[in-house]
Amino acid sequence: MFFFLSLSSSSSFFLPLFFSQTSYYRGRGAFESLGAGLSMEPGDIAFKCNFATLEEEKEEEKEEKGGQKSGRRGGGEEATPTPPLVVSRRADRAFEAAGPVFCSALDGLRLPSFPWIEVRVKYATEHRAGVVLSMRKQEKTEEEASETSTWTSTSTSPSTSIGNGDEGKRPPPPLFELSDAVSGTDPLKDNLPLRRCVSLLSSSDGEGEEGLGGNGDSEEEMKKRKKDAETTAEIVNELSDEIRRVLESHPLNLERRGQGKAVANALLLRGCGARAPLPDFATKFGFARGCAVAPTKIIAGLALCAGFEVLECARGTGDYRTSLRSKVDAVVGAIERADDEEERKRKSKEEEREEPSPSSSPSAPLFVLLHVKAVDDAGHDRAPFKKMAWLRAVDAALARLVRKLGSKRGEKGGGGSKSPEVVVAVTGDHSTPVEFGDHSCEPVPFAAAPLRAVVEALLLGKNEDEEGGGGEKEGGGEEEIVAPTEEEMRRVVAAAKDKKKKNNSSSPLSFDETSASLGSLGRFPGAEVMPLLVRLSAAWG
Repeated sequence: MFFFLSLSSSSSFFLPLFFSQTSYYRGRGAFESLGAGLSMEPGDIAFKCNFATLEEEKEEEKEEKGGQKSGRRGGGEEATPTPPLVVSRRADRAFEAAGPVFCSALDGLRLPSFPWIEVRVKYATEHRAGVVLSMRKQEKTEEEASETSTWTSTSTSPSTSIGNGDEGKRPPPPLFELSDAVSGTDPLKDNLPLRRCVSLLSSSDGEGEEGLGGNGDSEEEMKKRKKDAETTAEIVNELSDEIRRVLESHPLNLERRGQGKAVANALLLRGCGARAPLPDFATKFGFARGCAVAPTKIIAGLALCAGFEVLECARGTGDYRTSLRSKVDAVVGAIERADDEEERKRKSKEEEREEPSPSSSPSAPLFVLLHVKAVDDAGHDRAPFKKMAWLRAVDAALARLVRKLGSKRGEKGGGGSKSPEVVVAVTGDHSTPVEFGDHSCEPVPFAAAPLRAVVEALLLGKNEDEEGGGGEKEGGGEEEIVAPTEEEMRRVVAAAKDKKKKNNSSSPLSFDETSASLGSLGRFPGAEVMPLLVRLSAAWG
């Protein structure tokens, strides 16, 4: 029996970079939060979050539920209110103005039942945010010290509202540690109820993607881990409730409601994870260093954990507004700086009259990762023409990258020095079919070639008459790379269908699942991507 899993972006990147997801992977939350700029210490946990829209209750429903919140455990527990419906898991993709405002209101949020938990929130991209939970430092203010003396051991359910009294406050359990072995609150599909967080060590209701570790624990250690996870789940549920309370009455939501816009009245907590130590990417695969152009925060966070330098890209946004030209130029700049550094070393040796040893190996190569998010967004938005348009724009960005690198190497080659060969590889981290609107388990195409071969292929095909398509506007190559409009893409599709009828064949240079399946590499798992690129780089270098 075979099971095929659709992977998240972090899992899809993780497998090629580190071989084994279960060895190091601790959930997506840490990557999103670190990429957004939140620091994490050992013992902290983090979530990747979506600002979402919940179904709003009518006034009479609110009044009816007013006295129905759960009471204390053990003494006649009342029924838990029905969880609200998540109408949209993404309140709004165009959220760059509202997101930071909401995050500022949530940052530093105090949990009434758990005042010893510190909450940090920071905006990421689009509708996303990072949330980090930490144990507060042991040093207490006078106010906190007085609170400690009034804490009782009486617990409350996560949905209990705490009044002005201290009866609901709970002291931290002895030797308690926050656990990442908990589920999230995201129902994963629209029009499903908001989920409650549960321990993944005592319930089967989990997201099934976190590496929990802990193999070989003693019985006492396992009991402690289970208790920690159960307490953490209570903390997360109260956090979810408190976030909803703050967002519901936030002035910006009142304004959005008045304008007929979707309100962001919930924050879906997803992919709980701790910051796990990762092997250094460059050391593992023999590169001088790794660089990444990745405005999408979860990819940036993963890159940081793996020892990459995340390159600044002023107009790279990780959404539909991104500047592909600025991303390409950031990559070209990184490669040129590496070339210049190698040239300086060569000249320094010549000036010192050092003769290189015949057995000396060439310098380790540079690895640069360029990530484009908009194609995936179009798949999630079920927008087929927008997805095709962005694929065309990526095509134009790749052409710009190849032209700039090819011309620079041609200039340097004329001076007698030889720049190391550049290997260009193109692939996707996962499939996101527009019909499905989410990740799926199909294999993705993969192509790799030395730069010189790509340049030759572009020169051979530059005179082909192809209608429409993304590209750089006229103006010396300094205009932005634009995605075609839907109308232009409709014309492109019609022309392609007509061409296929006439020729009854497809281009040998196509980059798609069908064409890639006929290639020489065959089908292989993601864990083999980096070893394969290392071998190809050595062969073509």
